[in-house]
Amino acid sequence: MVLLAAGGLIYLAREPILFALGDFLVYHETLVPGDAVVVLGGDASGNRILTGAQLVKDGWAPMLVISGAGAQYGKHESELAMEFAAAKGYPRQTMIAVPHPARNTADEASHDIPVLRQLGAKRYILVTSLSHTARARQVFMRTAPDLKFTVVGASEPNWDNGRWWTNREGRKIWFFALTKTLADYLGI
Repeated sequence: MVLLAAGGLIYLAREPILFALGDFLVYHETLVPGDAVVVLGGDASGNRILTGAQLVKDGWAPMLVISGAGAQYGKHESELAMEFAAAKGYPRQTMIAVPHPARNTADEASHDIPVLRQLGAKRYILVTSLSHTARARQVFMRTAPDLKFTVVGASEPNWDNGRWWTNREGRKIWFFALTKTLADYLGI
């Protein structure tokens, strides 16, 4: 009887529980102006680059540092993202592409932080996907604890405003983000 009652309570509270499980991956904070906006790679939708470009356009920072790995059709993701933003009307002269071979957030930070230092940035805005904000924040804090930054989450259509469990792609985003967060916490 107790198990049945507990199961009933969990069922009734499932949405707040699932929302909290997703919110665990999201870092919320107030936006503060910076010396640069850093957009992390790994977003084929273009939401990250457009969010970062809009922050520069709105005056939150004077330049856009576009991180991106790999070579797709002979171009790095950072170059493709820059072309995408420029085609949407954002000024190319505010953008700096940072092509690199990184395959994870820690490697990406190790390529982006030296660029920020070369630019003389003391404070920056880090743009990534909502489900990646908490982990990206931890990685960048660990990589450069002397630099100040705020994190901005770009929208993820399948994240569905935190209701990630409502569609298959959202569930996959949550699963992989949680797995990567736990691996980062464990140092593996």
